[in-house]
Amino acid sequence: MVGRRGGTSPRAVPELIGQSVWVNAGTSYEELLWEQKNHYPTLCWFSVSGYETEELLEMVARGIIPFTVADSTIVASSQRYYPQIVAHFPLAETAQLAWAMDPRCPQLQAAVHSWFKRPETAAFLERLKQHYYGHLELFDYVDLATYHRRLRERLPDYRRYFEAAAKRYGLDWRLVAALAYQESHWDPDAESLTGVKGLMMLTEKTAEDLGVNSRLDPVEAIFAGARYFAHLHKRVGPEVSEPGRTYMALAAYNLGLGHVEDTRRLAKRLGKNPDLWPDVRSTLPLLRKERYYQTLPYGYARGTEAVRYVDRIRTYYRILVQATEDSQGRPEIVAGDGELRPVMAM
Repeated sequence: MVGRRGGTSPRAVPELIGQSVWVNAGTSYEELLWEQKNHYPTLCWFSVSGYETEELLEMVARGIIPFTVADSTIVASSQRYYPQIVAHFPLAETAQLAWAMDPRCPQLQAAVHSWFKRPETAAFLERLKQHYYGHLELFDYVDLATYHRRLRERLPDYRRYFEAAAKRYGLDWRLVAALAYQESHWDPDAESLTGVKGLMMLTEKTAEDLGVNSRLDPVEAIFAGARYFAHLHKRVGPEVSEPGRTYMALAAYNLGLGHVEDTRRLAKRLGKNPDLWPDVRSTLPLLRKERYYQTLPYGYARGTEAVRYVDRIRTYYRILVQATEDSQGRPEIVAGDGELRPVMAM
């Protein structure tokens, strides 16, 4: 059961009686409510058609409706975009997903069973889990709410420079902006204890190599940071397909290209694929362990930090993509769209 942070916070089904719950008609979510209705006959809800689950979650986030029902995985991924939504309580015990096949197709069943038994299948499924859900636990409400606020308050001051720099160096401006947010929260005067400065947090040596006069000049910093990232992306090499090439370049921006190359060497040594980001991602934390880093040219590095760094930028980027798509003509969601019919107590 999903609601909006700061609103009514039901802790069990009886507290939903008299509340306005919207749910997709004919779905497993509505089936759960019908099961609960057997125990609580006065429970009722609005059954709607014409919406995706994510749209109902957006309506909850924007205060258009108070409650809806969704899978926990969908809620977790949607909280990146709508940090206002919160899961109140489960309507059912944890359920396992299953594959359904026509019993008249034994060849298909045999092929599926064979596929699941392959060692590479387990690795592939783990990569999928990491890709879609591996970075979600890094964020809390404050992180995401702050980012959404700064999208409105700070990004407009620099967006045209992100766009111009990205165009010059063949990048997606939203990726450059997400990288800059991770580095400085779009604060042109940012400075770390290690001496990196500015919107793109450039080191003095990198800024000198790129011909930057002032790291605190946001325009200079954005163009220099974009140029430096494009250089790293090129150095990673075409043998790494996207999006892994971009992720490795981001890790290099944080850690240094030498440490990323070390990680790829180590991954290969451990029987992993040095050209796949999930394999490199799982190897990066080993750069902290003496028995590994002492055998590598560039030595010790905080590889776990680089993993989190890339994961955060990925999340910032996805939120920014959705925000810019919304501002470019995505239909406004308002109460009353779609077919609405109340399910009354019987």
